[in-house]
Amino acid sequence: MQEFTQIERGRYLSILSDCAGCHTVPGGKPFSGGRPIETPFGNIVSPNLTPDLDTGIGAWSDDQVDVAVRKGIGRTGAHLYPAMPYNAYTRLSRDDVMAIRAYLNSLEAVRSSRNANTLPFPFNIRSAMIVWNALYFTPGEYKPDPTKSGEWNRGKFIVDGPAHCGACHTPKTLLGGDRTDQYLQGANLQGWSAPDITNNRRTGLGSWTADDVALYLKTGHNRATAATGPMAEAVELSTSRMKDEDTKAIATYLKSLPGNKDEARLAPGVRT
Repeated sequence: MQEFTQIERGRYLSILSDCAGCHTVPGGKPFSGGRPIETPFGNIVSPNLTPDLDTGIGAWSDDQVDVAVRKGIGRTGAHLYPAMPYNAYTRLSRDDVMAIRAYLNSLEAVRSSRNANTLPFPFNIRSAMIVWNALYFTPGEYKPDPTKSGEWNRGKFIVDGPAHCGACHTPKTLLGGDRTDQYLQGANLQGWSAPDITNNRRTGLGSWTADDVALYLKTGHNRATAATGPMAEAVELSTSRMKDEDTKAIATYLKSLPGNKDEARLAPGVRT
Protein backbone atom coordinates (compact mmCIF):
# COMPACT_ATOMS: atom_id res chain seq x y z
CA MET A 1 0.00 0.00 0.00
CA GLN A 2 2.83 2.41 0.85
CA GLU A 3 4.54 1.69 -2.49
CA PHE A 4 1.29 2.33 -4.37
CA THR A 5 0.83 5.61 -2.50
CA GLN A 6 4.34 6.72 -3.43
CA ILE A 7 3.79 5.78 -7.07
CA GLU A 8 0.50 7.67 -7.19
CA ARG A 9 2.12 10.70 -5.54
CA GLY A 10 4.91 10.52 -8.11
CA ARG A 11 2.40 10.30 -10.94
CA TYR A 12 0.72 13.47 -9.72
CA LEU A 13 4.03 15.26 -9.24
CA SER A 14 4.93 14.35 -12.83
CA ILE A 15 1.69 16.04 -13.91
CA LEU A 16 2.49 19.16 -11.88
CA SER A 17 5.95 19.14 -13.47
CA ASP A 18 4.63 18.54 -17.01
CA CYS A 19 7.28 15.85 -17.51
CA ALA A 20 5.35 14.25 -20.37
CA GLY A 21 5.32 17.52 -22.29
CA CYS A 22 9.05 17.32 -22.95
CA HIS A 23 9.81 13.62 -22.58
CA THR A 24 7.13 12.15 -24.85
CA VAL A 25 7.11 12.46 -28.62
CA PRO A 26 3.51 13.05 -29.80
CA GLY A 27 2.12 9.61 -30.53
CA GLY A 28 5.12 7.90 -28.96
CA LYS A 29 5.61 5.79 -25.85
CA PRO A 30 5.14 7.80 -22.65
CA PHE A 31 8.33 9.27 -21.20
CA SER A 32 10.58 7.54 -23.75
CA GLY A 33 12.20 10.82 -24.80
CA GLY A 34 13.46 11.87 -28.20
CA ARG A 35 11.48 15.09 -28.45
CA PRO A 36 13.48 18.14 -29.65
CA ILE A 37 13.19 21.05 -27.24
CA GLU A 38 13.65 24.37 -29.00
CA THR A 39 15.95 26.89 -27.32
CA PRO A 40 17.44 30.17 -28.62
CA PHE A 41 20.75 28.31 -28.89
CA GLY A 42 19.61 25.21 -30.77
CA ASN A 43 17.58 22.06 -30.17
CA ILE A 44 18.08 19.85 -27.13
CA VAL A 45 16.65 16.35 -27.38
CA SER A 46 14.87 15.03 -24.30
CA PRO A 47 16.16 11.79 -22.76
CA ASN A 48 14.34 8.53 -22.10
CA LEU A 49 12.91 8.46 -18.54
CA THR A 50 11.53 4.92 -18.63
CA PRO A 51 13.25 2.21 -16.54
CA ASP A 52 15.09 0.71 -19.51
CA LEU A 53 18.55 -0.28 -18.23
CA ASP A 54 20.48 0.76 -21.34
CA THR A 55 18.74 3.80 -22.80
CA GLY A 56 16.58 4.95 -19.88
CA ILE A 57 17.19 5.61 -16.19
CA GLY A 58 16.69 2.05 -14.96
CA ALA A 59 20.36 1.69 -13.99
CA TRP A 60 20.56 5.08 -12.29
CA SER A 61 20.84 5.17 -8.51
CA ASP A 62 18.39 7.20 -6.44
CA ASP A 63 21.16 9.69 -5.68
CA GLN A 64 21.95 10.11 -9.37
CA VAL A 65 18.31 10.81 -10.18
CA ASP A 66 18.00 13.29 -7.33
CA VAL A 67 21.16 15.18 -8.29
CA ALA A 68 20.06 15.35 -11.93
CA VAL A 69 16.59 16.66 -11.10
CA ARG A 70 17.47 19.13 -8.35
CA LYS A 71 21.06 20.11 -9.16
CA GLY A 72 21.33 19.66 -12.90
CA ILE A 73 24.20 17.17 -12.92
CA GLY A 74 23.86 14.01 -14.98
CA ARG A 75 24.89 10.46 -14.17
CA THR A 76 28.38 10.91 -15.63
CA GLY A 77 28.95 14.17 -13.78
CA ALA A 78 28.27 16.34 -16.83
CA HIS A 79 26.18 19.43 -16.30
CA LEU A 80 22.68 19.43 -17.76
CA TYR A 81 21.33 22.29 -19.83
CA PRO A 82 18.55 24.38 -18.24
CA ALA A 83 16.09 23.20 -20.91
CA MET A 84 15.74 20.63 -18.13
CA PRO A 85 14.39 23.12 -15.57
CA TYR A 86 16.45 21.97 -12.59
CA ASN A 87 16.62 25.60 -11.48
CA ALA A 88 12.88 25.22 -10.73
CA TYR A 89 12.86 21.55 -9.72
CA THR A 90 15.41 22.37 -7.02
CA ARG A 91 12.39 23.59 -5.03
CA LEU A 92 11.21 19.98 -4.78
CA SER A 93 12.23 17.79 -1.86
CA ARG A 94 14.20 14.58 -2.19
CA ASP A 95 11.02 12.72 -1.20
CA ASP A 96 9.24 14.39 -4.11
CA VAL A 97 11.93 13.26 -6.53
CA MET A 98 11.90 9.71 -5.14
CA ALA A 99 8.14 9.58 -5.62
CA ILE A 100 8.54 10.64 -9.25
CA ARG A 101 11.26 8.03 -9.64
CA ALA A 102 8.95 5.35 -8.18
CA TYR A 103 6.28 6.31 -10.71
CA LEU A 104 8.72 6.24 -13.62
CA ASN A 105 9.95 2.82 -12.47
CA SER A 106 6.38 1.54 -12.66
CA LEU A 107 6.18 2.33 -16.39
CA GLU A 108 6.98 0.08 -19.32
CA ALA A 109 10.72 0.02 -20.03
CA VAL A 110 11.20 1.36 -23.56
CA ARG A 111 14.44 1.03 -25.48
CA SER A 112 14.75 4.39 -27.18
CA SER A 113 18.03 6.09 -27.94
CA ARG A 114 17.82 9.79 -28.65
CA ASN A 115 19.37 11.85 -31.41
CA ALA A 116 22.25 14.20 -30.66
CA ASN A 117 21.66 17.76 -29.53
CA THR A 118 22.21 20.42 -32.20
CA LEU A 119 23.84 23.13 -30.13
CA PRO A 120 26.59 25.14 -31.87
CA PHE A 121 29.92 26.04 -30.31
CA PRO A 122 30.36 27.30 -27.59
CA PHE A 123 26.94 26.25 -26.26
CA ASN A 124 27.80 22.57 -26.78
CA ILE A 125 30.48 22.81 -24.07
CA ARG A 126 28.74 21.55 -20.97
CA SER A 127 31.40 22.84 -18.60
CA ALA A 128 30.21 26.35 -19.53
CA MET A 129 27.16 25.56 -17.39
CA ILE A 130 29.36 26.11 -14.33
CA VAL A 131 29.37 29.80 -15.17
CA TRP A 132 25.65 29.80 -15.99
CA ASN A 133 24.83 28.15 -12.67
CA ALA A 134 26.94 30.69 -10.79
CA LEU A 135 24.92 33.46 -12.42
CA TYR A 136 21.41 32.03 -12.43
CA PHE A 137 21.02 28.92 -10.28
CA THR A 138 20.13 29.08 -6.58
CA PRO A 139 19.67 25.54 -5.22
CA GLY A 140 17.36 24.73 -2.36
CA GLU A 141 13.94 23.34 -1.43
CA TYR A 142 10.96 25.64 -1.22
CA LYS A 143 10.62 27.28 2.17
CA PRO A 144 7.08 28.44 3.01
CA ASP A 145 6.53 32.08 3.90
CA PRO A 146 5.03 31.99 7.42
CA THR A 147 3.34 35.35 6.87
CA LYS A 148 1.26 33.95 4.00
CA SER A 149 -1.61 31.46 3.86
CA GLY A 150 -1.18 27.78 3.15
CA GLU A 151 -2.99 28.23 -0.18
CA TRP A 152 -0.66 31.08 -1.22
CA ASN A 153 2.40 29.01 -0.31
CA ARG A 154 1.09 26.01 -2.21
CA GLY A 155 0.54 28.20 -5.25
CA LYS A 156 3.99 29.74 -5.09
CA PHE A 157 5.58 26.31 -4.66
CA ILE A 158 3.83 24.98 -7.77
CA VAL A 159 4.52 28.08 -9.86
CA ASP A 160 8.20 28.37 -8.92
CA GLY A 161 8.85 24.64 -8.51
CA PRO A 162 7.28 21.76 -10.44
CA ALA A 163 5.22 23.83 -12.91
CA HIS A 164 8.31 25.98 -13.71
CA CYS A 165 6.10 28.78 -15.02
CA GLY A 166 9.04 31.15 -15.19
CA ALA A 167 10.69 29.00 -17.86
CA CYS A 168 8.25 30.52 -20.35
CA HIS A 169 6.74 33.57 -18.65
CA THR A 170 9.86 35.30 -17.27
CA PRO A 171 12.02 37.24 -19.78
CA LYS A 172 15.53 35.88 -20.37
CA THR A 173 18.99 37.39 -20.61
CA LEU A 174 21.25 36.85 -23.61
CA LEU A 175 22.60 33.77 -21.83
CA GLY A 176 19.13 32.35 -21.23
CA GLY A 177 18.89 33.13 -17.51
CA ASP A 178 15.81 34.63 -15.86
CA ARG A 179 15.50 38.39 -15.58
CA THR A 180 14.36 38.20 -11.98
CA ASP A 181 13.38 41.88 -11.93
CA GLN A 182 10.72 41.01 -14.54
CA TYR A 183 9.44 37.88 -12.81
CA LEU A 184 6.53 36.33 -14.75
CA GLN A 185 6.01 39.53 -16.76
CA GLY A 186 5.95 37.81 -20.15
CA ALA A 187 8.45 36.55 -22.73
CA ASN A 188 8.67 35.25 -26.29
CA LEU A 189 9.49 31.65 -27.17
CA GLN A 190 9.08 29.32 -30.13
CA GLY A 191 7.39 32.09 -32.12
CA TRP A 192 4.75 32.61 -29.44
CA SER A 193 4.19 35.14 -26.70
CA ALA A 194 4.07 33.79 -23.16
CA PRO A 195 2.10 36.63 -21.57
CA ASP A 196 2.46 38.57 -18.38
CA ILE A 197 0.79 36.46 -15.68
CA THR A 198 1.15 38.92 -12.82
CA ASN A 199 -1.88 40.82 -11.56
CA ASN A 200 -1.05 43.91 -13.61
CA ARG A 201 -4.40 45.26 -14.81
CA ARG A 202 -3.17 46.63 -18.14
CA THR A 203 -0.77 43.92 -19.28
CA GLY A 204 -1.45 40.88 -17.11
CA LEU A 205 -4.26 39.12 -15.26
CA GLY A 206 -5.56 42.14 -13.37
CA SER A 207 -8.96 42.05 -15.08
CA TRP A 208 -9.33 38.33 -14.36
CA THR A 209 -10.81 36.97 -11.16
CA ALA A 210 -9.11 34.11 -9.35
CA ASP A 211 -11.91 31.89 -10.67
CA ASP A 212 -11.07 33.03 -14.21
CA VAL A 213 -7.45 31.96 -13.72
CA ALA A 214 -8.41 28.59 -12.24
CA LEU A 215 -10.93 27.93 -15.03
CA TYR A 216 -8.33 28.78 -17.69
CA LEU A 217 -5.88 26.34 -16.15
CA LYS A 218 -8.50 23.58 -15.93
CA THR A 219 -10.12 24.00 -19.34
CA GLY A 220 -7.83 26.15 -21.48
CA HIS A 221 -10.38 28.94 -21.82
CA ASN A 222 -12.45 31.41 -19.84
CA ARG A 223 -14.57 34.51 -20.49
CA ALA A 224 -11.47 36.44 -21.64
CA THR A 225 -9.42 34.12 -23.85
CA ALA A 226 -8.45 30.61 -24.95
CA ALA A 227 -5.09 28.89 -24.72
CA THR A 228 -3.07 28.48 -27.91
CA GLY A 229 0.36 27.14 -28.88
CA PRO A 230 2.61 25.75 -26.14
CA MET A 231 0.17 26.83 -23.44
CA ALA A 232 -2.61 24.75 -24.98
CA GLU A 233 -0.33 21.71 -24.73
CA ALA A 234 0.57 22.59 -21.13
CA VAL A 235 -3.13 22.74 -20.29
CA GLU A 236 -3.81 19.41 -21.98
CA LEU A 237 -0.92 17.52 -20.38
CA SER A 238 -0.58 19.28 -17.05
CA THR A 239 -2.85 21.99 -15.66
CA SER A 240 -6.15 20.39 -16.73
CA ARG A 241 -5.13 17.30 -14.73
CA MET A 242 -4.28 19.19 -11.58
CA LYS A 243 -6.49 19.02 -8.53
CA ASP A 244 -8.96 21.87 -8.18
CA GLU A 245 -7.31 23.01 -4.96
CA ASP A 246 -4.00 23.33 -6.78
CA THR A 247 -5.33 25.40 -9.68
CA LYS A 248 -7.03 27.63 -7.10
CA ALA A 249 -3.77 27.92 -5.16
CA ILE A 250 -1.93 28.95 -8.34
CA ALA A 251 -4.64 31.55 -9.01
CA THR A 252 -4.37 32.91 -5.48
CA TYR A 253 -0.62 33.30 -5.81
CA LEU A 254 -0.64 34.88 -9.28
CA LYS A 255 -3.34 37.35 -8.27
CA SER A 256 -1.07 38.51 -5.43
CA LEU A 257 1.71 39.64 -7.81
CA PRO A 258 1.63 43.36 -8.69
CA GLY A 259 3.86 43.08 -11.78
CA ASN A 260 5.31 46.03 -13.66
CA LYS A 261 2.92 48.94 -14.15
CA ASP A 262 4.96 50.60 -16.87
CA GLU A 263 5.79 47.92 -19.45
CA ALA A 264 3.08 46.80 -21.88
CA ARG A 265 2.91 43.14 -22.88
CA LEU A 266 0.58 41.07 -24.98
CA ALA A 267 -2.66 39.72 -23.55
CA PRO A 268 -2.94 35.96 -22.86
CA GLY A 269 -3.44 33.83 -25.93
CA VAL A 270 -2.08 36.36 -28.45
CA ARG A 271 0.49 35.12 -30.92
CA THR A 272 3.44 37.30 -31.89
